[in-house]
Formats: sequence, structure tokens, C-alpha cells
Amino acid sequence: MKKRILPILLAVSTSVSALAGEAELLAILKSGTASRFDKSDACRQLAICATKTSVPTLAALLTDPDLSHMARYALEPLKDPSVDDALRDALGKTSGNVRAGIIHSLGVRRDAKAVPALIALLPDPFAASALARIGTPDAIAAIEKALPATAAACLLAAETNPSLYEKLIAANIPPHIRIGAMAGAIRARGADGIPTLVQLLHGDDPAMFGVALRLTREWNEPKLTAALAAEIAKLPSDRQELLVRALGDRGDRAVVPSLLALRTAASIQALVQLGATAAVPMFVELALSGRELAPAAQAALVSLPGKEAEEAILGLLGHADAKIRALGITLVSQRRISGATPALLKTVTDADDAVRAAAVKALGETASAKEFPSLVELLLKAKSFADAEAAESALTAVCVRESKPTGANVTVIKAVYGDLPNGRSADVTDKVAALVKKGEFQIEASNQNFGDPAPKTPKKLTIEYNTGSGIQSKTVAEGDSIALSAVAVPPAITDALCAALSQAVGPAKVSLLRVLRSAGGPRSLAAIRAAATDANTEVRDTALRAICDWPSPDALPDLINLARTSSDPKFKILALRGWLRLAPQQEAPAETKLSSLKTAEGLITRDDERRLLLSALSQIPSAASLAMILPHLDSPRLKEEAAMAAVSVAEKIAKAHPTEVTAAMQKVLAVSKNNRTTRNAEIVLAETGKAAK
Repeated sequence: MKKRILPILLAVSTSVSALAGEAELLAILKSGTASRFDKSDACRQLAICATKTSVPTLAALLTDPDLSHMARYALEPLKDPSVDDALRDALGKTSGNVRAGIIHSLGVRRDAKAVPALIALLPDPFAASALARIGTPDAIAAIEKALPATAAACLLAAETNPSLYEKLIAANIPPHIRIGAMAGAIRARGADGIPTLVQLLHGDDPAMFGVALRLTREWNEPKLTAALAAEIAKLPSDRQELLVRALGDRGDRAVVPSLLALRTAASIQALVQLGATAAVPMFVELALSGRELAPAAQAALVSLPGKEAEEAILGLLGHADAKIRALGITLVSQRRISGATPALLKTVTDADDAVRAAAVKALGETASAKEFPSLVELLLKAKSFADAEAAESALTAVCVRESKPTGANVTVIKAVYGDLPNGRSADVTDKVAALVKKGEFQIEASNQNFGDPAPKTPKKLTIEYNTGSGIQSKTVAEGDSIALSAVAVPPAITDALCAALSQAVGPAKVSLLRVLRSAGGPRSLAAIRAAATDANTEVRDTALRAICDWPSPDALPDLINLARTSSDPKFKILALRGWLRLAPQQEAPAETKLSSLKTAEGLITRDDERRLLLSALSQIPSAASLAMILPHLDSPRLKEEAAMAAVSVAEKIAKAHPTEVTAAMQKVLAVSKNNRTTRNAEIVLAETGKAAK
């Protein structure tokens, strides 16, 4: 049986001992029965392990059209003169692509003895390229003499023989080679090449103008930047813009004075690239001008890199001109300059209204919990509605930004793992709840956590949970994770707000109540609850609105009481809507939630609230909630919402209550005109049929 040679491993660490031995490989090459594949494989391995002993066998393959390439692959790395002898010998015995390959190998090995034979083949491009690689004086002279036919080879050779660049420029050569020759010639001349580059900037040839731009970016000639800076103003606007961009890419700040004088969009961008802090005054002037360049200048002030730039911008906060102070504050905010809060706090008492407003807004975008009390103090001392409104917005922004993820108050309602939605699965609610109880809030969908309810099938994990601010449901594929967490503001923020609320009066108190609603949490709710009995009508109404809009079931008792007892129709409705929204989110059995909703239903007088009731019932998967939904299918105005709610519940309880679900879905199909609803109802009916069997 033929022995299959393993392909050479790509890993650098592969040892020769792991490969076939040289003698065995040579035997394969000499074999009359080995396949071309086996012989090619043997050559690959000989490229690593061959010695002088392999040369005759490999040399014999150099004239073989099928194996010449692989033979050269094995010979090229071998450091022995006999390889060069073999290649030169094969040169006269081959033609076409095989000979081209031999020529290439002679060039790679830089075989000076092959030069006469290669010269004889000129202007063959392969021979010219090989002579350029070999690079001996007679080889270079030969390809130079053969110009322009050997232009590509001369360009290659010019890297080590720069005088060839000048010969190429003088010859009649293809444009793409002329471009490379011109760039090389200018570089080779050093500083003396700068005048030629300047001529290219002003010349009529777009390709040569491109050469000048490339060298502007890439050529590390110390005197070049100054020379180019002197030419900027002399160029037409289109070329001027391209040169300025190239100078920005070049990164030499010596051009900054010329760019400052230019005042164009391209020069502004280049100054930013160069980190030119000296441009800040000009950027400020342009940003405030209201002219065409104002947006570009303001964007430049935001993106100008470096500490020097930040210090220059912070310096604007003390400027005599109020417009410049306001701009400086805006820039501090947009750049998110760290450590700028003390400077901003000094500007919140500025005499100028616009400056004060900008300062408070910036503090809202940059301040942390540490500076929160200072912002609260600003609100308490606000002298105008605008100042109070700005302080309130800033406080709310800090509350949102400083809210941190927390696993507290996470309640797992339902968790299922398996071939979802309709395949084999397991209820893993208790397992997920146990993980949460241990403090694990990143729940991975894995067999390790939940076993394997559906072997050899890609699985999914669905978790329905309550964070105290609403029920959420997430589904991930096997191997991914679900993060179960709520967010809460640091206690120090809530403490500061509650302490200020006891001192505040009028508009400031109203603003603090709205901020407390954004902060959330039990203590905030308690403070708002107390304010709901305030003698001031505006304060009382704001507190009641905050309770009606509260995101977690903590406020449910307040909402139930308000909906039942309020004499104000407005708050009666708002409280009822909040009740319907929060009742399904309670950490309570389904029976308790349904009892609460049934009580609320008795207070409903409008279809708007009935729709909210149907939405709430759709979140409680039980036969009792389905029974509460069904009567609304008879209402022409509510039947579609009721049908959707019925299907939503039915999907979750079909297996446990097939009889009730079958009757409900048949009624849905009889009344609904919504294609999606009826399609889902039919799917549920099919499931109940399976359950019944």
C-alpha cells in the first residue's frame, strides 16, 4: 500500500523528527508509482530537511512541467553551490513558464554566475527582474542599457542603485513606473529634491501632484515642511485643501503658523490633527462668529487633543466676555473634562443668565454623586424659573448617570430551558432563583446549570423576572447569559434630596419631587408620599402625579387608596391607570394579582382603562385571567385587544388547561379579524389538541 505523506504542518514548532526522513522522501521522488500529490508533498518536506544529497534528485525534476515548481520550492532554501549549478543547467533546457520559474529562483538566490545567461535573455521581463535582484554591476548595466523595455526591473534595482531613478525619468517609460521613479528620485536627492517636489505641486500632471502629496505625508526630510508651508497660499483652492490635509497627516507642527493664517475648513482639521493648542483663540473667535466656519471651529475645540488644549478651554471660563465664558462651559461639557467640576461650580453664580444656565447644564453632564449636594444647593437658591429648571435637569441627569446595576429585589417569576418554544424543555425556575439567592445575577444558559432536557438539540433559556420596576422577559441561546439586575441611585443622592425637600418651598420643592421620582427607591417614595398632603396645591399635585407614575409596586397601596377615595377625577383616573400597570408586577400569587385587578375593574368607566386591564391580565398566565378576558370579546370596541390578550395567556397555559383554552381560542377565531392573532390562536388550538391526546 502506498504510504501517504502527511502535509507539512504550519506550526513553526513542528520538528524534523516528526516528518519523514530525507532518504524516504527521495525514494518517493524517484518512485515510478508515487502520485504527483505524494511527490509534491515530499518536496514540501524537503524544503525543511534537505541536504546536499537531495540536489541531484530535485535537479532532475526542474525540467518536469508538473513538478518543477515544487522542486524549486525545495531547492531555494538550500545553501549549497550545487543548487545554483543545477538551476543554471536547467535554464537552457526549459522554456515558457518553467523557464520563468527557473529564472525567478536564480534571482532569489542572487546567483552572480547566472548573469551572462540572463543578460542573453534580455529584454525578457523575468530575466530583467532576476538581474535587478542579483544587483552586480554588470547586471545593473545590462538592464539599464535595455531601457525602456526593462523599466520595471530598473525601478526595482533603483532601491539600491539610486542613479537609476534619474535614468528612468529621462526614458520613455509607462506612467505608473514614472510615478515610482519620480518619487524615488526626489527622495534620493535629499533636500535638493524639494524644488522638484514643489514644481510637481504647481504642475499640470495630476499623477505627479499625487506623488507630491504622497511624499508630503511619507518623506521624513527635515526641511520639507517649511518649504511646503511657503507654497500653501500660492496654490488654487482645490489643491491647497489637498496639500493642507497632507500636511495634517505629516504631523509636523512647524506648519502651524501658516495654517493659522489660512482659516479654512481643511486648515482647522489639520490644526486639530497636529494638536495645535495655539489655535484655540482662533477657534473661539470663529465659533462665536456665526459664520460658515463656526460649526467646524466648535467641533475642533471639542476634539483638539491634549492636556494643553483642556487647560486652554478651562481658561475660557474666566474670560471677560460672557459669550466666551458660555462657550467654554459648553466645551468643558462636550469634552467631559475630568476635574472640571470645581471650575464649573464657580460659574453657576455668574451674573449672565446664559452663562449660569450653561454651567448648571454642564454640571448635570459631568458631576458625580460627590458634587450632588452642591447641585441641590443651587436648586434651593435658584432666583428664577430658568435657573430652577436648569438645576432640576442637572440633578435628574446625575441621578440617571449615577444609577448602578444591583441584583437587589430581583424576583424570578418563570424560567424555562430547552428546545424553545415548542420542543422538549424543563421548568428551571427554582434553579435560577437559587442562583440569584447565592448572588449570581449572570445566568448562563447551559447544561451544567440546568441539565439537558433536549439532547443533541440547540437549546434556549427564557427567564421572566421582576426587578421592582416592572416585569421583564429575556431569552438567550445556549452558551449565552442573561443579566438579571435593576438599577439604583447611591443612598447619598437620595439622602441629599430628602434633606433638601424638608427645607424647600414653592417651585424648588416641586422640582425636588420630580427629581425624587427619577431617583426612585423606597425612601424617595416615602418623601413623595408625605408631600402628597402638602398644603400647597402645586406641591401636592406634583407629589400625586409622581406616585401615579411610580415604576415599582411599592406605590400600589397608595394608588389603590387614591383611585378609591380621590374626589379629583383627574387623579382618580391616573391612580387607576397606575394600579392596572403595577398590579401584575407584584411579588404575589396569581390569585392575589387577579383579585386586585378584579377590584380595579369595578372602578373602570372608560374603554381606555379597560384596554389597560386587558394588557395587565395578559401578563398573568392562569385560567382565571383567561376567564376575565373572555367577556371583552363581545365588545365591538375591545374585541381585538381582548383577542390578543386571550391568545397571550392561552399560549402559556395550553398544556395545563386544554379544555378552557380550546373554548377560548374558538371564540377568538370567531370574532377576531387580525391575521396575526388568528394565526397564533390556530397554533394554540393545535397544541391543545396534542395535550388532549
